[in-house]
Amino acid sequence: MLFTKDLGESIKILSDKMLKKNNLSLYEILNSVDLLITDYSSIYSDFFSDA
Repeated sequence: MLFTKDLGESIKILSDKMLKKNNLSLYEILNSVDLLITDYSSIYSDFFSDA
């Protein structure tokens, strides 16, 4: 199971530990997500620049 929490059919919470366990990085899956909840960090900018 890739998700640390399953909050329904559409909402999943991923941890860095789970990503590493599946040989993935956050940046590899960034284009696959529809919504990103984050603090104001570089991932915020990367999410919108790849959109």
